[in-house]
Amino acid sequence: MPARRRKGLGAALIQRAVDAATAAGAKTLYIYTPGIEALYARLGWAVIERCKFRDVDVSLMSRHLAA
Repeated sequence: MPARRRKGLGAALIQRAVDAATAAGAKTLYIYTPGIEALYARLGWAVIERCKFRDVDVSLMSRHLAA
């Protein structure tokens, strides 16, 4: 919903997933996103590739985690 946007909820949810993965010992995370590449980029994710998945343009991204 537009009224709920830009409040930091998406960033907080992504950071919670990063924190859980770090605590579990993961070294790198990977995601694909069909439309919010800019949000992930602001949070430290890097584009690996842009491609089509099930006829949708997506960005494949990764984030290396602190040891």
